[in-house]
Amino acid sequence: MSEKLLEVRQLCISFQSAKGLVPITTNLSFSINKGEIVGLAGESGAGKSVTALALLRLLPFKALTSGEIFFGNLAIHQSDEKLMQQIRGKRISLILQESLNVLNPVFTCGEQLLEIVMQHQKVKRKEAYNRSIELLNKTGLQPAEHVFKSYPHQLSGGQRQRVLIAIAICGYPELLIADEPTSALDSSVQRSIIQLLQMLCAERKMAMILISHNLHLLSCIADRLVIMHKGKMVESGNVKELLTHPGHSYTKKLLACNPPLTIRLRRLNEGEEVSSGTAKDHYFKLGELEARTEKIYQTQPFLQVRSVSKNYAVRSRFGQQKRLSEAVRNVSFEMYPGETLGIIGESGSGKSTLAQIVAGLIKPDSGEVLLNGNNLHKLTRKEDKGIRQRIQIIFQDSYSSLNPYTTVGYLLMEPMKVHKLYKNHKYQKEKAVALLEQVGLTADYLVRFPHELSGGQQQRIAIARALTVNPEFIICDEIVSFQDVCLQSQILNLINQLKNSYGFSCLFISHDLSVIRFMSDRVGVIHQGEIIETALSDRFFKYPETEIARSMLSSAEYFMN
Repeated sequence: MSEKLLEVRQLCISFQSAKGLVPITTNLSFSINKGEIVGLAGESGAGKSVTALALLRLLPFKALTSGEIFFGNLAIHQSDEKLMQQIRGKRISLILQESLNVLNPVFTCGEQLLEIVMQHQKVKRKEAYNRSIELLNKTGLQPAEHVFKSYPHQLSGGQRQRVLIAIAICGYPELLIADEPTSALDSSVQRSIIQLLQMLCAERKMAMILISHNLHLLSCIADRLVIMHKGKMVESGNVKELLTHPGHSYTKKLLACNPPLTIRLRRLNEGEEVSSGTAKDHYFKLGELEARTEKIYQTQPFLQVRSVSKNYAVRSRFGQQKRLSEAVRNVSFEMYPGETLGIIGESGSGKSTLAQIVAGLIKPDSGEVLLNGNNLHKLTRKEDKGIRQRIQIIFQDSYSSLNPYTTVGYLLMEPMKVHKLYKNHKYQKEKAVALLEQVGLTADYLVRFPHELSGGQQQRIAIARALTVNPEFIICDEIVSFQDVCLQSQILNLINQLKNSYGFSCLFISHDLSVIRFMSDRVGVIHQGEIIETALSDRFFKYPETEIARSMLSSAEYFMN
């Protein structure tokens, strides 16, 4: 019989706000056995991350809690801070989601790992260095010596996540809590990270709580699932049984929202109940997709990217130039009116750099970007302002792209004033309200600030802001990578709906192949800064030409089966 490691009983967490107490979790109860992997699943706001922080007593001071948390014979809910410091990292360890924000930017990754090894293993610096290199090798970071000397910004997202895993396991914890460790990573890196965590749990007989909104990913590693909705546990059980025969309507909703790889849909399920009649609306009619594709590629391209390259100087600690890092190398492609071109690539492959070059935000070292024959990087100030109205970009982190000191109304009306659109403030406000309604929000949001919005609402504001100037071309850079599956479906459906209404073209960048499948007319694969393959969407997903593309598809299918 399995021995119980962790037990949570009737956990209630509330946060104090200006409007009173806001409940986050309500009477949450679950347990974990030694060596067991438990998946904690649910939408954004379900209370998953707050629960993880509560297990380590890391909640903010304003949080009010009740209930019991037992770790073995230890009552976590009654332990003082001195005892918790001995538990954190040593017996219970935590991997957080945003690696770039977690790691200290002014210290090398090696120095940060070294500090934790010396603290938990009580060894001298030389021995700690050897153990740090061993941990980096164990997590697949090679050459380990190079990673040890690198700063966080010099590594890709997947590499930084592995550094966090090395830090988390250095104290040989009994329980590892991994909070969305792969949500912003491509399928190949996701697969390697999940297999690494699985191997570490088996080797060290370590239990793990893996938090994710992706049920397919959890099915590949978890022994048992706990489904959370609005702070409550709505269902739990063996992972295979629960996913094959879900009992709760919310679990069925989560499963229904995942975009398929095998077919391109007209519309994604957003979690609603679908009858046999309404299900037809999710599929293209016979010949409709073929006719759409033929219409797009009968026109002349409006955007031409020719032999674009961009290098960055990687400097040593004291500022001397060491080497050039090629972010984008000799990239060429074309885009057609009304087309959605999907760009897929691994973490660190150059996708975001390419997006900013095409948007005119970064000047390439060589090559040119032509919009209707105009070189974006050789324009006068007046010409550049006109081009800015025609090209918009929606960034991955919506909150960082919105000014936190201004209201939503100001954020939406500012571009209209800059480009002198609409007659006066009254008409600009009317347009702002109309845009809010188009993205599924109301006029009430005009007076709100970005921090008062959820992640999904922030992303909708970012989309509305991009549409304020009636652009011809929008670049979407990983706009759903941090969103849960239900919210992701809503955002993707919204983009397609607005694309049909406004007629803009779209460069859609993502690491998620199922998202690219749903959105794209044509697909381009970028690897180490180069476009190595382009093809129509249907052909690419059936007959990928390069080994890199086949590997990415294989990894994506691994999580679907």
